[in-house]
Amino acid sequence: MGIIICLALIAFNSIYMVSRTGQSLGKRIMGLTMVNPIRDPHSNKPHVRLPSVGRLIWRTVAHVVDTFCLIGLIRLCFNDRRESFADAAANTLVISKIDPEIPFVQFAGPADR
Repeated sequence: MGIIICLALIAFNSIYMVSRTGQSLGKRIMGLTMVNPIRDPHSNKPHVRLPSVGRLIWRTVAHVVDTFCLIGLIRLCFNDRRESFADAAANTLVISKIDPEIPFVQFAGPADR
């Protein structure tokens, strides 16, 4: 029963809260936001949006691989964007603030196509 409660809390914090606000409890305390960087297919300009639930589930599963294989830690040390294996696999980016030069878009339809 305890494992189910822990998994539910992890899912709520890492998936539900981030998909709605871009921030888990820890990211909110640290002033960080998770985004999904995209490019407009017509103008090729960068945009950011909140990651979808599917993308966050994939990122959470990839974090398990990160943890046990230390791939994420090694990648963090040698990557210019300081993204982990899970961030690269899910195409997410954790940023300190949203740059006003890059527009934030919120899609009403399916996020992952």
